[in-house]
Amino acid sequence: MELRGGGEKVFPVQLMTVRRSKNGIVRSVFLSEENTDYSISVIDVFSRCIGKSRLEIEKELKIVELKSQNPKILRGLATLMFRLSNMERPSLLDPSGVRNSIFTKAKAPAVTEEERERILGEVAEEMHTSVQDVRMAMYADNEDNEILRELPSIQPEKLSNLYNIEQIETVILKSLWMEIHTSSNMGRFIRKARSLGLLYSESDQDGIHSIRVSGPVSILEQSERYGSRLSLLVRYMIKFSDWELDASVKLKSGDGKEEFRYHLDHSVSEYTGLQDQNEEKLPAFVVSNPPPFQSGKRTIYPDYAISLDSAKINIILTTPRYFSEDHGEISSIRKNGTEVELLCIIGRTEKCPKGALCFKDSVDWYSLRDQLERRYRKETEKIPEEIEQNKDKIPSGMEMEKVTKHLKDLYPDSEAMTDYLEFMGLPVAQTLEKAGYKIRWKGLRILVVEN
Repeated sequence: MELRGGGEKVFPVQLMTVRRSKNGIVRSVFLSEENTDYSISVIDVFSRCIGKSRLEIEKELKIVELKSQNPKILRGLATLMFRLSNMERPSLLDPSGVRNSIFTKAKAPAVTEEERERILGEVAEEMHTSVQDVRMAMYADNEDNEILRELPSIQPEKLSNLYNIEQIETVILKSLWMEIHTSSNMGRFIRKARSLGLLYSESDQDGIHSIRVSGPVSILEQSERYGSRLSLLVRYMIKFSDWELDASVKLKSGDGKEEFRYHLDHSVSEYTGLQDQNEEKLPAFVVSNPPPFQSGKRTIYPDYAISLDSAKINIILTTPRYFSEDHGEISSIRKNGTEVELLCIIGRTEKCPKGALCFKDSVDWYSLRDQLERRYRKETEKIPEEIEQNKDKIPSGMEMEKVTKHLKDLYPDSEAMTDYLEFMGLPVAQTLEKAGYKIRWKGLRILVVEN
């Protein structure tokens, strides 16, 4: 069975387990290989309770908790197991529909057992099912009545690792800010923070690079969504060596809240199982972690670089929200003589900003290389007269297949499709027609529709 959950939610703050020192520092309490007995106990309870309700499982867990030195740890592990297991309603019938039908037929409260059975029998007949199924369906939407149908295939060590990860995330979600220090992973971490839409700033001092990221507690709107993205950055970061993290977290203390310092470093991978980060597979002409370059007084960390015959081009990724700001910075970088391209990654429902080179969800590196080669060849080579005369020729063969694929990725964003064709130096109407689209005018605006 495939594991579900893991990062979709975090522990309730009541299950956060930390040790606080007198000097204002908190540290997470982790499960190690030596104390996997907690995980073994919880997995054993769930294994014995297949087919039982959540309420029955909770009663079994209470018995184990009474014998435990730290019931909070057991409760956290059980929370994970509930999330990872396949819990189903005891009936396929719609509970609210069943209740409405019962109340409609019971014009007055059913006092006797015979009267209750008669009403349930009428409802069962109406719904072509049994009285027992109607009974189970009446409160099937109550979480306590969910039935454990299937367990995840998980070892105690893995469950302990998941527990430790969630302990980290629960603390981080209470952070005002966190600062990451690294000497070799700056580009990777900035790329991840940028792709997640996090608010950050970077600095460089004596060869130690730092990224300061705003925490959910300092965000006024959509802090829960922001916090889930911050958790993804932390999970990504843990997989690498050479980093330290310091955060300012706001936790309950006495009758109010108090700020504490929270510290982690790459040694935490021992407790999370998040090791040996595999870099994404990229074409040979793409550099995944290119060196930074200077632009005025700023150090710029490109996301990628592409090697062409005529140039090495730095690539910076952005999103529609930050395109305008980043576009101005890119223009300044180019004036300083550095070859750099800004790519905008858009979601399925987002529009490509005007003037942006957009890709949906992820970069099509081969399409990008073809586009850049075409542009840089025009800029660096003298174009023969016969090619100049045919520069608006509609592409064919493999080139047309690539153009059609990219247009399909951008559809139905008409503006992005026409901007792309103009960027490629292709006749818009003719190329769209050959790719299976046609143009309609809506006032002064072009609409691209499928044939």
